[in-house]
Amino acid sequence: MALAGLLVQGAQAAQAEDGTALLKKIQAAYTGLKSYSQKASSTVTLKLGTQRQVEGQLTELRYQQPNKVFMSISSPRVGTVVSFNNGREMLVYHSNINSYQKRPGHQTVKSYVMALREFNIATMLDPLAFLTGDPVQAVVSAAVLKGGEMLNGIACNVIVGQLKSSLIGSAKSGTVTFWADKSTNLLRKIQIENRGIPATVPVKAVVNKKPVVNVRKFAVDQTFSITIQEMHVNPPMTDASFNYALPKGAIEQNPDKMLKK
Repeated sequence: MALAGLLVQGAQAAQAEDGTALLKKIQAAYTGLKSYSQKASSTVTLKLGTQRQVEGQLTELRYQQPNKVFMSISSPRVGTVVSFNNGREMLVYHSNINSYQKRPGHQTVKSYVMALREFNIATMLDPLAFLTGDPVQAVVSAAVLKGGEMLNGIACNVIVGQLKSSLIGSAKSGTVTFWADKSTNLLRKIQIENRGIPATVPVKAVVNKKPVVNVRKFAVDQTFSITIQEMHVNPPMTDASFNYALPKGAIEQNPDKMLKK
């Protein structure tokens, strides 16, 4: 029994080492790209007991060293959000209100991604997050290689890790699963699960013939999943790849001009 225990512990240690090593290979694969493009589909699922709410998105990403990025996110609820950074300027456009904002260009992908937070656009351990160069180990721990799996005909390594508290916020726990192409170490699918997210909802009631509003507390589980449907490694890019023709009638929102008035 003691020998069996040692063998199991040794296998678990090897899996953890392989998982950590593979995350570093994934990071290196993205760092080494000269250019990259992808089209992907994603879903966000909220679960409360037996109730589920699912929202789908279609995304597109283009990248060229050292700092050029184009991205678009489309969903029935928010319409289409387009953003790009070409080093000279940054733009964010929202189709649902046909308006856009411009900012000075960013010299690194990391500073551009951080600037997107102003517009409630965040990376979710997806390829754009890896392109910033930030080590994934900063937010993922206990990475374990779970084995191999065929995904859309592509042989992938499946790595599972625990999300650190800095990324899960008030959720009780969080895990991330990566499906990485065995031949390129580039990601084919990412799934993030956050469990026990505290939430509240107002509930109207009548107490002693008077209307009152009580607060009902509960916890929800959230799953974010993105699958890369189409990928091109080091494709040719032009300046037009990192620009966007604004629709007719698009209105610029410029907070600086409004403040001056």
